[in-house]
Amino acid sequence: MERRVTDPYTGLTAAERGRLERFATAFEDLDPNDYAMFVGTSAGDDGIEVARETAGRVLGSGSRRAAANAATQAFIEAGELAIARRWRISDLFLGSRGLGGSAEERARFLTSLERAVVAVILWDDLTDEERETVAGPWARFVEQALGG
Repeated sequence: MERRVTDPYTGLTAAERGRLERFATAFEDLDPNDYAMFVGTSAGDDGIEVARETAGRVLGSGSRRAAANAATQAFIEAGELAIARRWRISDLFLGSRGLGGSAEERARFLTSLERAVVAVILWDDLTDEERETVAGPWARFVEQALGG
């Protein structure tokens, strides 16, 4: 029996895929010790809820949402792997800088990363204010990664 491999990103346009690739390149170059800069949020709880509602409305349902889910999962896995690999001997003796060891801090980082990926996908469909809200602490990083 032949096994079919499907592209999890078929729901994304060429422009969305291009933005994701540029963001992925910038993310790979980011030192995991700098992840702590992206833990916080620039919006309060109400702002985060507005960001979720906006993203959900713009994403719609079907293949675009499935592709966004696949992309966020891929970035979360990459982030988790980078966090796990970042420990060095010097961190054990001198203490680590950057993201702390608490599960809550890591979860907040990964949640903010997920929002950033969604912002990258929806970039052309969001207003400047919505981009800032959805991307949260990643907004400037995303702008730089996308070349604008």
